[in-house]
Parts: sequence; structure tokens; C-alpha cells
Amino acid sequence: MAKKIREEAVGKLIFEDSLNRDLGFKVLKLDKSNFKLWQAPSKDISEDELLKQMELNVDHIDPNASQEDLLYELLIKAGVMPTEKVEQIELANHTLFSVADDTLLIHLDDVIDQALIDAVLAIAPSQFICLDKAFHRNDQLKTNAVKIFAAFNQGKEKIDQIDFKTV
Repeated sequence: MAKKIREEAVGKLIFEDSLNRDLGFKVLKLDKSNFKLWQAPSKDISEDELLKQMELNVDHIDPNASQEDLLYELLIKAGVMPTEKVEQIELANHTLFSVADDTLLIHLDDVIDQALIDAVLAIAPSQFICLDKAFHRNDQLKTNAVKIFAAFNQGKEKIDQIDFKTV
């Protein structure tokens, strides 16, 4: 299809905005979630059974899911159209997905650090989503991140705040 569009454009006036036109397309299909859903236990569950259920949900991301699978599921869950412009960017030595010109930043790598958190604050997107496992059970770093984003948001109008989420 893109080849046909390019062939039809031969000999026609070329406007500046048409030079960068994306002529590709993606096909998306609805599938099962890439995230395990927590099943609320019954009230009479034993402590051992509860611990087993909790252990099953520690790694709650499907190991067969690609970053693209996770990205598009998170876009839909964040209320963003999957047709929105998405590009990979480098930020503080990390690769992120920038959605709608930095309105939403998504970090799907397995490591996060303070330098990345500071760089995200400098951009100030409306939303920042990262994997919970990227904190590697470093509760101090995760708690600091939550507090830093809360401090950033303090006294700001809702439109100027950053919605920080981990999945």
C-alpha cells in the first residue's frame, strides 16, 4: 500500500509536511492481557494458600510478551489511542517510549535509577509509567520516586502534574 502511494505521488508537488509522512500501518488485535490479574481470595483462605497466591503474582508480566505488546496494552489502559505518535527516545542512558510528543513516557526496561527519574521530571510529561520490577525490590528508590513525583505535583494545577504509575 505504501509503495502504491509513493508511486502515485511521483510528479506531484511535494509539500514539506508530506516528506515525513508515515505510509506504514499496524494491525492490532485484541488478545489476552500480558499482565496476570490478582484474584481476590475468599475470606476463609489459609495463610499458606494466600502466600502461594501472592508468590504466583510476584512476576505478573507474561514472559512471552514483547515490549511492543506491553506498550500497546499500556496505551489502551492509559486511555491513549493506539494511533497516537509513538517514538523511542534515549533519556539518562535509558530507552523510553515517548507518546504524543512526550505527553506520556513509558519505561519498559528492567532497570530504573534516580538519574532517569530526574530526567523525566525535567520533561514533565502528563504521565510516566514504568515496570515495578525495574526497582528490583529497592523499596527506598521506589518510595523516593513516589515522594519526588508527589512533591513535584504539590501546588500545581491537575493539568501540570505528572501521573506516576508502576505496573
